[in-house]
Amino acid sequence: MCETHYYRQRRSGTTTLRTVVVSDEVKASDECRVIPATVEHSHGYLLEYCPDHPLVRESSPRVYQHRAVYYQHHGAGPFECHWCNRPVTWEGMHVDHIDDDKQNNAISNLVASCPTCNQARGQWKIRLFHRRKSGIQIGDRTHTLNEWAAIAGISRNAIQARIDKGWTVERAVFEPRGRFGPASRRQV
Repeated sequence: MCETHYYRQRRSGTTTLRTVVVSDEVKASDECRVIPATVEHSHGYLLEYCPDHPLVRESSPRVYQHRAVYYQHHGAGPFECHWCNRPVTWEGMHVDHIDDDKQNNAISNLVASCPTCNQARGQWKIRLFHRRKSGIQIGDRTHTLNEWAAIAGISRNAIQARIDKGWTVERAVFEPRGRFGPASRRQV
């Protein structure tokens, strides 16, 4: 028995090939192997089994569903970025979800986006994450140390030094800068 048939026998109990079906409804059996038509990616995006699609990559027969839907409706391009009107092609283009719902792949929710605009749209999520992780609350507002420094007009290090010296958070943020500011962290 050759290596291929040996491992097939070991894996499935038989050396005969099973019929392959691409479906989300059919259940696998001894005679039938089912490849799910749509699977969810670890980051929440949906992947479709489309081995002959123009956007498929060599490493996988699957295509992101939002890219396949956009291609089906708009073709091969080139396109203009929805946000800044720069020209984009499929090689560098991101298909952006307007409502930030990765599983809402309705064509009305999808737009062409250049990488810069696509990534810039996610900055609010990063700020929100940092506020939740290490935010400082004063009254009913929560901001990061850098955001409080920008609001108060003093450096982040000045606020941190004041807090480290035992000042209250409100005093550390809102008391004006002294004549010389905090001591430098560098030893001269």
